[in-house]
Amino acid sequence: MENGVAFLASLAAASIGVALILVLFYLRRYARARERAERRREEELLERLSAGLAHELKNPLGALNLNLHLLEEDLVAANIPDSSRLRLTLIMKEFRRLEDVLDNFLRYASRRHLALADVDINTLVGDLITFLKPEIHRARIDLKSTLAAAPPVCRIDAGLVKQALLNVLLNAIEAMPMSGTLDISTSAADGYVAIIVKDTGVGIEADDVPRIFEAYFSRKSTGMGLGLAITKRIVDDHGGRIDVESGPGAGTTVRVYLPIDGPGSTSAG
Repeated sequence: MENGVAFLASLAAASIGVALILVLFYLRRYARARERAERRREEELLERLSAGLAHELKNPLGALNLNLHLLEEDLVAANIPDSSRLRLTLIMKEFRRLEDVLDNFLRYASRRHLALADVDINTLVGDLITFLKPEIHRARIDLKSTLAAAPPVCRIDAGLVKQALLNVLLNAIEAMPMSGTLDISTSAADGYVAIIVKDTGVGIEADDVPRIFEAYFSRKSTGMGLGLAITKRIVDDHGGRIDVESGPGAGTTVRVYLPIDGPGSTSAG
């Protein structure tokens, strides 16, 4: 009798354990589904907002830009001294800044239609290094690159991924105003290509690390805080992920992982 009771008790305990595991499993699935739904709603709202801004502001700004240039030509033709044209120059400078703010927001908020192709990541990274070499030399930065021996080919939108990595590299360069070391490497494993960017710059405060991909978050005196937010959206759109390690005075390491077979593949999850 006692053995029977003990058996039933252990069976009940096992059943409760299994039930708890199932409950936790479905709660996690529900939480992930809810997060995805919330992200979709946020993205749809951003898309509607960006479409409205593009329609309501881009055309008037284009007309204003044209008229400012015509006014500048009129002032030159009338032999107005440069000192008197200074106010117009300042207005045009602020106008260009406004255009940059709007263009960056639209670039961040608009839905991207990926033009996917099989791309050699080593070649893409090499092109970026060549483009940035004058800036790297100007900042007296020691550049080290360790590219995969077998060039990793990845199905991506090359233009967008190049933009995403450019934002990361520019941040690394800006973090080393008085020289330093920039280390760029590529590798492939477990269905992903990894692009790793390490710098020996000023680093990021621990409280700020989780926020660096938020739109308009920045501790810099210049810039709008959209570069890394755009980078993360591009990586997300490709089914990849981006990790950051940093600390004050310890430099920063950024790891970008992209599924070799492109977004929607098994490796992309």
